[in-house]
Amino acid sequence: MLFLLILIPLGTLATSAAAKLRGRAAFTGFATATATLGRLPRRLATPAAIAVLATETALAAALAGAVAAPGPLALPALTATTALFGAFTTVLAVARRAGTAGSCHCFGPSKEPVAARHVARAAALAGLAAAGTVAAAVAPRALDPAGQPPAVLFLNACTALAAVAVAAGLDTLAWLLRRPGTPPSPWRNP
Repeated sequence: MLFLLILIPLGTLATSAAAKLRGRAAFTGFATATATLGRLPRRLATPAAIAVLATETALAAALAGAVAAPGPLALPALTATTALFGAFTTVLAVARRAGTAGSCHCFGPSKEPVAARHVARAAALAGLAAAGTVAAAVAPRALDPAGQPPAVLFLNACTALAAVAVAAGLDTLAWLLRRPGTPPSPWRNP
């Protein structure tokens, strides 16, 4: 089951990058959110957004490479993924504490302001990637899918898909699980 420590960060990064590449509006919204939440000058919004998107894409590719050809790639890929999710956690926590009204656009367009659940999601992903980093350093063969029975690989894939769906759909789940009588949220993902 330690294989999940690669699959979930891989799926999360790939889903996040794909959502930002969905169209011009999605990327522009992400660039604006990057500047707002990162407290960057507007002129740095697009370069910073491109850097984040390139990093997410490169790490997703590195993690996919670690899945396809297990070996020494897992440790640096998971270490860098831990650092990226840790940076996301920090930016979101600082923005939330400062009362920044921006939304994260982590998984595409959103009008929902940064909430504790966004910080918790980023922290949980950082923790998961950190656990993968430790596993890759201590027992790298535990992350190797080779030799695993097909049923175990299938269970890992299904669990990872479910975890990524929850991470990507967190705002929608929060809206669906709101308390009865709570007015609908003014945000809607297009």
